[in-house]
Parts: sequence; structure tokens; C-alpha cells
Amino acid sequence: MEHARTVELLTKICVETPGLSDEQLVQALVAHGCEPGLAVEAVRFVPVAFARQFLNGMGISFSDTYWKFSPDGTIQEQGSLSNHILYSMAYDLSPSLMSKPVISNVAFRSPEANAVNNALNGGSQPANLKLAPLAFFLGEPTESGYAKAQERIKAYLSATPSASSTKPWWKIW
Repeated sequence: MEHARTVELLTKICVETPGLSDEQLVQALVAHGCEPGLAVEAVRFVPVAFARQFLNGMGISFSDTYWKFSPDGTIQEQGSLSNHILYSMAYDLSPSLMSKPVISNVAFRSPEANAVNNALNGGSQPANLKLAPLAFFLGEPTESGYAKAQERIKAYLSATPSASSTKPWWKIW
């Protein structure tokens, strides 16, 4: 099944059958002819693309990086979202598919959309929000693997300067 059709199918299933777990959504995609590996990737990346399209223009700082962790917390794969074919296809298609039900049932499947929503409801300003790379586990993480992945994410966030911590170019002092 081609990537565009996978994005459209995932969107349709999410709207027609809201509340499916990731596993149920993968099974539904496979039942409709999607390859299992592509179905898993779609469940991971399509909601993120829709959420970012929905949140676009708010001034939120999104990372272009994704990490796939093994259960022990080691990075098994990392890459650029802008180079990920399924993510890029979903991002490009999302404006033509966007609707209230799609926002509720696809975009808000994204952990980023929920994190941003919680931060905004807590009083944060969008321009002050900086998101870590997307992180997925390839299998059930161990307790130490989860802790190791969290440390990696914290290190990334503390090592990357925020806009508010850099001196404006025009200040000489």
C-alpha cells in the first residue's frame, strides 16, 4: 500500500472508530491491506505530522529529530522527520484532510499535541515551548531502559540553548 493511501486510511479509521489503541489501529490498517511495518510507522508518525500542521504558526520550537529506543534505552535508530517519507507525506496531506474530527481523533493521538495542550492550559506561552525529539520504544521498555531514555531527552533539552537564553545580536553588553 502506498504512503498516501496509508495516511488517508489511518485518518478514516481514526475518525470512524475513535478511541482505538495503537495496537488495534495497527490491526485495522493491516486488515485493510497495509503492510505490518508500514502500519506501525503510520501509527507513530501520522498523528505527529497532523499535530504539527495543526499547531504550525504558534511559535513552538519542534525538533526535526526522532529517536527509536530499544527496550534497554539504547538508541537503535535516529533520523530527521523532514526526511521520513511517511511523516512528510502525512504533513503534506494533512491540510486537505483536516477537520474537527481529524484534529480530535488523529492530531491528538500525538504525544506532542497533548504535551503542548497541557502546557498551554498550565499558562505557558507557545513561543516558550521547546519540544524534545520524538521518542519511541521498539518493544516494551525495561525500567532502566525508560530511565536511560529519559536521561537522553533531558540531556538534549539542557544542551540546546533556548531562544530566551541567547543574547540578542544587537546588545553589546
